[in-house]
Amino acid sequence: VFLAFDNLLLLKKGGRCVYNGPIASLNEYLSTTNSTYAITKEVNPADHALDVFCGPLGVDTDWVDLYKKSSMCKKVEETVNS
Repeated sequence: VFLAFDNLLLLKKGGRCVYNGPIASLNEYLSTTNSTYAITKEVNPADHALDVFCGPLGVDTDWVDLYKKSSMCKKVEETVNS
C-alpha cells in the first residue's frame, strides 16, 4: 500500500521535516546519504523509512539538516515562494 502513494511527507518529533518528496526517490535519497540506509528487498519500505529517519537506524544522522540542504527542499521552497 505504501508504494501506491506518489509522495511522502515525513516529520520528525517536533514537526520538523526530514523528507518531502516522491516515494519513488526515497531509496535514492537514503542511499546517497549512506549506503547502509538503502531499502533492501527484505524490508517493508514504510517501516524502514521510520526506522532510519526517526528510529534506531539513523540516530547518528541529522536528517532535518540534511533535508534542509537537499535539492528536494530547495525545489519545494521555490514552488511555495513562486
